[in-house]
Amino acid sequence: MMVVALVFVALGFHSFQANVIATTGESLAFAASDIAEIVDRVLFERYNDVLIAAKAATFQQGDRRTMTEYLVSLKKIYPAYLWLAVTDSNGQVIAASDAASVGQDRSASDWFEYVRKQKGIYAQDAQVFKESGRALAVAFSAPIQGPQGEFLGVVTSRVGIPALEEIFLKAVRSFQVQRRAAQIPEYQFLTRDGDVIADSILRQEGRVNLKLLGLPSALFTGSAQSGYVEETHLRRHVRVVSGYAQTRGYGDFLGFHWGILVRLDRDVILASLRSDLLKVGLAGILLWLPMMAVLVWTTNRLLREWNQARQLSSHNELILNSMDEGIFGLDLEGRTTFVNPAVVKMIGWEAKELIGKTQHDILHHSKPDGTPYPLEECPIYAAFQDGRVHHVANEVFWKKDGTSFPVEYISNPIRNEQGQVVGAVVTFRDMTDRQKLEGQLRHAQKMEAIGRLAGGIAHDFNNLLTVINGYCAELASRFQENHELCKSLEVISNAGERAATLTRQLLAFSRRQVLQPKILDLNAIVTNMGMMLRRTIGEDIDLVTVLRPGIGWIKSDPGQLEQVIMNLAVNARDAMPTGGKLTIETASVDLEHSDVTQAEGLEPGRYVMLAVIDTGSGMDETVKAHLFEPYFTTKLEGKGTGLGLSTVYGIVKQSGGNISVYSEPGLGTTFKIYLPVVQQPSETTEPSIDKARPRGGSETILLAEDEPTVRDLLADLLRGGGYTVLVARDSKEAFQLSGDHAGPIDLLLTDVVMPGLSGYELAERLRSTRPHMKVLYMSGYTDVGIVRHGLLKPGLAFLQKPFLPDALFAKVRSVLEAPSQR
Repeated sequence: MMVVALVFVALGFHSFQANVIATTGESLAFAASDIAEIVDRVLFERYNDVLIAAKAATFQQGDRRTMTEYLVSLKKIYPAYLWLAVTDSNGQVIAASDAASVGQDRSASDWFEYVRKQKGIYAQDAQVFKESGRALAVAFSAPIQGPQGEFLGVVTSRVGIPALEEIFLKAVRSFQVQRRAAQIPEYQFLTRDGDVIADSILRQEGRVNLKLLGLPSALFTGSAQSGYVEETHLRRHVRVVSGYAQTRGYGDFLGFHWGILVRLDRDVILASLRSDLLKVGLAGILLWLPMMAVLVWTTNRLLREWNQARQLSSHNELILNSMDEGIFGLDLEGRTTFVNPAVVKMIGWEAKELIGKTQHDILHHSKPDGTPYPLEECPIYAAFQDGRVHHVANEVFWKKDGTSFPVEYISNPIRNEQGQVVGAVVTFRDMTDRQKLEGQLRHAQKMEAIGRLAGGIAHDFNNLLTVINGYCAELASRFQENHELCKSLEVISNAGERAATLTRQLLAFSRRQVLQPKILDLNAIVTNMGMMLRRTIGEDIDLVTVLRPGIGWIKSDPGQLEQVIMNLAVNARDAMPTGGKLTIETASVDLEHSDVTQAEGLEPGRYVMLAVIDTGSGMDETVKAHLFEPYFTTKLEGKGTGLGLSTVYGIVKQSGGNISVYSEPGLGTTFKIYLPVVQQPSETTEPSIDKARPRGGSETILLAEDEPTVRDLLADLLRGGGYTVLVARDSKEAFQLSGDHAGPIDLLLTDVVMPGLSGYELAERLRSTRPHMKVLYMSGYTDVGIVRHGLLKPGLAFLQKPFLPDALFAKVRSVLEAPSQR
């Protein structure tokens, strides 16, 4: 009987311990959840601070003194702020919580580039910023926008992680008081990837990754639910109970998905229980009957405690099953011991087909190039051979159907209580979507680089063509009676015009051409082009237009928009050599869902959609990948320049829209163009201006041009027209000539981009001494100064290179006779 009693006592003691551990674990999980919620709320407040500031009238009006006072006071109120600043639209700091930052250029910063392009708030995860010294911080940046949505600058902040630790201390001290614990719980604060960013004991922020070390509680922070787990402390090698939770954001703030760990030593948790049970045991020896009562009560509790243990196991299993990452375990022979549902979903094998089978032979047998993967080189097996963690990011796993997919995986050794390696646990993720995004980024960067090169080449050629076409026109006017010479000059002129057309197409692709946009009705544009389109595509192709009414107004250059439609129609015609159907469709679309707008590369909002659909031969993925690159063509030699679709791409992008293509071999092609809707009525058509202008005059013109051949040509032409011309090689010389010239200067004719001061800066400086001087700008392209994003500012006269003498004289007279520009 005594033996039976002792057995029941032992079982009861074990049951009591399990109950206390479970209760404490749940409390730790709740504490971690509370901390996560508080962190989310605090970060949401700091997120909201920059959002509110960006929308404040003071920041939109650019009152630097008031902005500075606001930032300084905000930093005093919330000590968590390490740095706050405001930039203008060019990235220059105009107000900051510290005076040393004012005037600094932050235009190259990733946060400024993101906010300027996306026009949305940018939250940056924990890292050491330039402005935070050596402390870890998070950053929030928001755009300042004007009444019409124009970009005015950025409000940005740095919130220090150490200041957030006060939240942890208050929460864990409250837990200690409530639980009457003898020890303050340890806590750790992890990024989504597992990097420690706050540590109550070792202060190892930024130097340790608990997920890479295989800590179970750290791995479980990736799940959607909070919970607790018993594990071995990585540093002290004692058993601990760790509660875990994940921050999930608050309100509009999506959160950083940080992991929160709160832990207590198992011995500390059980210390009071053991003391109490010892007293009960001693009392039981003296008082047998009360002890028997305890034994009976303990017996009744055993079943409930066993059920709780099973529920805990089910809870951990639920966590593993809810993770998107694949997890499988291996024994020392490399045989699979368990898999979670994510593994089954990703590789196509059922769990029962994997358990007990050699993992390497099933999903890791070959390298990305298809060559065999020797077992002795496998990093997964190496984890239980050398006892170290192995992280690999550039390999593939193989599916049941024989196809492969790119993966990033971590192989962690599994150790028993004696520290011996008994197997490995592998966590992996499918990198297909990430590699696709990286490919899209590389393609965008390549297109941008090609665009810059194309724009630079076109700019230089425009200078050369200005000289060639200009002198050709002058010679033709002087030798009109020499028919043989005129015929040769005409050939040169035609070749020059074709070259000018090519440079315009290059500028369109590079988005450096100068557009003159108007408020347009897209339906009217398509309708007016109907006759010309039918003549272009031929009688064997049926043209159908589906123009929906009330689609709204768009803002674009009408000539360039017509070129877009014509280029797409010509491409469709060439894809249907034996005839077919060409459909041009318009519609109004509201792109409010993030998945749609991200797929189309657009911000949410209302757009006018133009679709050009043909029933031609279609395209494969290889052709589509290079479709918008300049000089890429599938047509026979001599049948196309390869600039048609690249020109379309450039015009659409420069007009604030986006173009996408849907095509399969044999199933035709659909191009869809999205242009933002503007909420203004259609502009009235400007009256046509008679081009017959006086060829010359007697006014004084200051000519500033850094290209010698262009400068000589323009000086000769203007002097031949009767003008007095002051010739300058750059802005500095132009400024000196203006100061030395005693008489009036009626017109400044200047190139936009020159060494030193730009043409726009030159004009602004000269206006202080010559307020009545008119200004005419010229350039092969310009994306600085007077032309921002390719759009002419109102009231500024511009002459696009290359131009002919008649165009020069007409524009000069037009500017001279126009009302004052100021």
